[in-house]
Amino acid sequence: YAGLEVELEKGVAAFNALRMAEEALDYARAELEQVRADEDFMRHVVEEMETLGLKADEEDTLAAERRLLILAVRLVGSLSEALDSLTSEDGAQIALRRSERALERSVDYAVGRFDEVLFTLQRAGAEAMEAVALLEELNREFNGDPARLAMVEERLFDLRSLARKHNTVVSALPALHEEFVERLAKIDSGENKLSELSRAVKV
Repeated sequence: YAGLEVELEKGVAAFNALRMAEEALDYARAELEQVRADEDFMRHVVEEMETLGLKADEEDTLAAERRLLILAVRLVGSLSEALDSLTSEDGAQIALRRSERALERSVDYAVGRFDEVLFTLQRAGAEAMEAVALLEELNREFNGDPARLAMVEERLFDLRSLARKHNTVVSALPALHEEFVERLAKIDSGENKLSELSRAVKV
């Protein structure tokens, strides 16, 4: 009888192990099916977001650039007027140079009295040249890409449209992308776990 009892205990243990494996398999299947219900949707969203190429704080950066580009026409007008005031025939640069030349013609007779004012005029001329260079650089910046405003507005529209589609804000899209990626990873790992449990039940 001792041998039978040992075999019986082994049978009971095997039966219990099988029951536990079956229960674990059923639970894993139910859990996986629940997640799978949104799998196609999540994969579509992840692909859509990765195609769009989300960047942190992009909406604020684009919105600020858009405001600046809208103002560019007015800014370019101001820059052109400022440049003209410095570089035209009646501009400050030529006026400073004329003043400097007028004094230089008599500098030998001034006994050093013109030195300070000439130095001031020369310094003002150099600063005027620097101002012209800065104004020209700004002018190129604002006139550099006429199509940029359309590109910025299109990008903002795409980001905000995607955010509305998922009932969230643009700044929350990267976190939503990360959440869906993690949930999809669980589906993949769940498939492997399910295969392992199925093999255990068959054994």
